[in-house]
Amino acid sequence: MRYLTKIVPLLILGFSSCINDLDFNKFEELKPGPNVAIPILKTTIKLTDFVNQDSILTEDPDGFLRFIHEQDSIFFLDAGELVEIPNQPLAENLPLIAGLPAISLDLNLNSIGGMNLSTLNLDRAAFNWYFENPTNEPASVKISFGNASINGVPFEFTIQSQGQGRIEGLDFYNNLDFNLAQSPDPNAAPYNNLNLSVELQTPASVAPGTQYNFGMSLDSVKFERVIGYFGQRVVNIPSNSFDLDLGSIGDFTSGFTLTDPKLTLEIKNGMGVSMGTSLGLDGVNIDGDIFQLTMPSFEIIQPSVPGTISTSSLTLDNQNSNVVSFIDGLPTTMVIAGGVTLNPNNTGGTTNFISTSDRFYGNLIVDLPLEIKTSRLSFNDILEVDLFESEDAVYFFELDIVSENGFPLDVELVLFFLDAAGQATDSVFFPFAQAAPVDGNGRVTAPRNTNATITFDQDLIKTMIRSNQWRLEGRLATTDNGTIPVKFYSDYELSVQIGARTRVILTAI
Repeated sequence: MRYLTKIVPLLILGFSSCINDLDFNKFEELKPGPNVAIPILKTTIKLTDFVNQDSILTEDPDGFLRFIHEQDSIFFLDAGELVEIPNQPLAENLPLIAGLPAISLDLNLNSIGGMNLSTLNLDRAAFNWYFENPTNEPASVKISFGNASINGVPFEFTIQSQGQGRIEGLDFYNNLDFNLAQSPDPNAAPYNNLNLSVELQTPASVAPGTQYNFGMSLDSVKFERVIGYFGQRVVNIPSNSFDLDLGSIGDFTSGFTLTDPKLTLEIKNGMGVSMGTSLGLDGVNIDGDIFQLTMPSFEIIQPSVPGTISTSSLTLDNQNSNVVSFIDGLPTTMVIAGGVTLNPNNTGGTTNFISTSDRFYGNLIVDLPLEIKTSRLSFNDILEVDLFESEDAVYFFELDIVSENGFPLDVELVLFFLDAAGQATDSVFFPFAQAAPVDGNGRVTAPRNTNATITFDQDLIKTMIRSNQWRLEGRLATTDNGTIPVKFYSDYELSVQIGARTRVILTAI
């Protein structure tokens, strides 16, 4: 995500580019003469020059600028994490008596993960069984399900024993459909029902009353679709981290405050269950500082029809969260974790549904209106210069600055003269441009003109000529020294002219 890398360059790229445009090397062309005027800089900075440089920078109909970026799938929850069908005992140590009719079992599966299910479609299931035959005669057990089908036909299977002993097996089946609302018992609840009959089949040579033992459980279930009520319980969302590429933000020595940032958590829910969120979003900056974004909980609506997706959104702004200080920390990495509560306001009146193809995920939409305040946004650059061979060559030097500033920014510059070790030996301060006034909405009402003249004394002139390396530092401050927010529109521009007047000592030939 690169939106933060573009905010600072947009605000100061034009101003700092003026530094690179300052052509002090024109002094190398000087010839002896009593008075010399030298144009050093003439430029105009327009915000329109930057509007189309990045796709995330957008312009409102009135020209107001903002950065909008979407980070897709910052978290993801699949159906298997939301609904799990645990292994189920169906018959435990069931005695089967030779000569008696089939045993009918009407089971209510109370342990389906706290859910009350009416429909259960399985992509795969296994039946783990054993059969104990006390005789030397063959025998079989036929299991028939009264409310299940496989590939559209009633579901049944038979276990064969060839003689005395215990046999065991794990049989897998695909495409099983259970109607768990169906039960022979009229008083049974319309969910979690399983009807099956277990019939012992023996040859006539086996004496009536002979006891066989049987057991079976449902195992290794992989569901395709379930319908019912999923209960009220918490499901953890796998934590996820993603990078924020701040790029050149680290090149600047001071900061600023975006006064109206907005982060919108947009959740796409294809699962037929409403959810209450309990999420946390942390940011970590390049210094390892951790910032926690306060996020109020909200309810995620469920789609009304299977196969559709509902969208729920929560916008974090300066009224309901600490998003201003969060963004001000300039996080480079974000981490999201937490959980959801199923059916926070549904106790069973609304049917839940889910299939393995359903998806639940969240996107983060970052909206950063270019409304800022700062009293300390700074930048610097090093200038390589070589003016005169003699520090006594110049005895008068002035800089004239004329600007018309349509930005709500004060621009001040300090020029440091460095020695061979890179240490500042002297400096000079000069105003570059004064902030334009703004109205109650933070928009510039009219440009502001600045005219300034900086005169160098003899000591400063000698220091300037003696130094081959200058450091130019700048400070930006919004209108009224950063006490009120200001807004940036595409029609803002700054025109600057800088010239020098100098007198060079004439040398007789």
